Amino acid sequence: MKRYLAIVLSVLLLMTSAPMVSASGSYNDDEFNWGEYACTHSTTKSVAAVESTCTTPGCGAYERCVACGLVVAGSDARLPLADHTYDNACDADCNVCGDVRETAHNYQDTEIVPDCENSGYIIHTCTVCGDSYVDNRVDALGHDYKLTEDVAPTCIADGKKVYVCSACGDSYTEPLPATGTHTYEYGCDEDCNVCGYIREDAHNYIFMGTVEPTCGEDGSDGYKCWDCGKVKYVIIPATGNHTYSGVCDADCNKCGLVREPVEPHNYILIDKVDPTCVTDGTRTYTCSGCGDSYTDIDTAPGHEYDIVVTAPDCENGGYTTHTCLTCGYSCVDNRVPALGHTAGDAADCENAQTCVVCGKELASALGHKYDNACDAACNVCGEEREITHSYNAVVTAPDCENGGYTTHTCSVCGDSYVSDRTEALGHSSVVVEGYAATCEEDGLTDGEQCSVCGKILIAQVAIPAIGHSYDDDLDADCNTCGAVREVVIPGDANGDGKVNNKDLALLQQYLSDWDVAIDTHVADVNDDGKVNNKDLALLQQYLADWDVVLK
Repeated sequence: MKRYLAIVLSVLLLMTSAPMVSASGSYNDDEFNWGEYACTHSTTKSVAAVESTCTTPGCGAYERCVACGLVVAGSDARLPLADHTYDNACDADCNVCGDVRETAHNYQDTEIVPDCENSGYIIHTCTVCGDSYVDNRVDALGHDYKLTEDVAPTCIADGKKVYVCSACGDSYTEPLPATGTHTYEYGCDEDCNVCGYIREDAHNYIFMGTVEPTCGEDGSDGYKCWDCGKVKYVIIPATGNHTYSGVCDADCNKCGLVREPVEPHNYILIDKVDPTCVTDGTRTYTCSGCGDSYTDIDTAPGHEYDIVVTAPDCENGGYTTHTCLTCGYSCVDNRVPALGHTAGDAADCENAQTCVVCGKELASALGHKYDNACDAACNVCGEEREITHSYNAVVTAPDCENGGYTTHTCSVCGDSYVSDRTEALGHSSVVVEGYAATCEEDGLTDGEQCSVCGKILIAQVAIPAIGHSYDDDLDADCNTCGAVREVVIPGDANGDGKVNNKDLALLQQYLSDWDVAIDTHVADVNDDGKVNNKDLALLQQYLADWDVVLK
């Protein structure tokens, strides 16, 4: 019985002597020895952090032992409540708990004045939350239309009346239909003086001559009205008798008609330029039958490099040399700085200092005297001492054309060395846009410039002005820019810019002593200083397409 009680007492003692838990949630094993019964916290559960709200406190993230329930990492202590949250300064209800607070809108007034079609009003908008309402509405003013344009109708063109509101500029147009009544100069005139409408009439035609047809162009017989001078032509079909340079020529020499060649081209190589590594080559072929030619391009293959790597040593930097096996072009890249010497024993009074790598003498025997505070040994006996240079580093940044590096200079003795070399950045090319030449102003080609340092990489070249272009000596408007020049048109007796039957009729009336106005300078088409029937006959021949020239 006593033995049984002793066992029970031992178990109770073991159960009641559990280890203490510190404030951080860890066991204090220094005070209690659990032995084989201690919890190892081998299985834990992670609890995520929860943010506090205005009604519920949150907590940080922590780890809890699944076996014993102890918090082994972090803390499960509750955090303070958060403030209420609102949408903006004018919001009265908390978004979380619905707590109500006192607020006031800050309204700003904007007046919208009425116009011809829209009413006016005042809109009140809160500058804080954007709430708004409208009041003080007034009616639209209505349009005040005024007649601003009055175009009378003609025989074929409609007229119009345009009305514009003096207040807002709104407009509407009242159409006026065309009259349909044409006007003509004389009995067999077929073109309306106003709109050019052509009517049917009875001309008294007489034969003027024939223009013979060619292989590709029609000819014609010319006729002229005896009364009004109108000319008409009766077409004579083209002959179709084409001529070619050879059996392989496809284009007629006279009219340019394209046919199927009787035989194919016989192209012969007449010029060859071999390509280089960076420049395209060409081969030009010409047909021995008709002279047609074309050119083939042989694309430049590019450089084929042999690469040689030069390793750095104590005094010389390393680099990689690329040499083209075809043309010999060479370039260098991948530069690395020299390794620098590795000094052996410092020079003393009797011994020189040499590099342990390459054996080069770095310092001769010093004797027993040194010149500055950075000397390593006594000036008299040569006893060595610890020295420390006081280096100041100055960084030189790389630019477009020069590499960068860092220069280290001792502020005591002036000793210096260079490290951290970097390659030049290279230019960053951008296009400097030129502009085309005009009729009177020079242009410029595109160029290239570095966007970093501003250096001109490809200079712009001036493009000479192209000059004005006209269809012929009588053309007044430049085909390129539209510039107008003064042109005197021989035969344009009525000054309308054209030489036609109206000028012929006006000249006939002038020579018949009609009371008509005529420009005698341009009517003198044979340039003999007089206006007479010779000029009339020459103008008739010109309008009939005779081979004559008006002066």
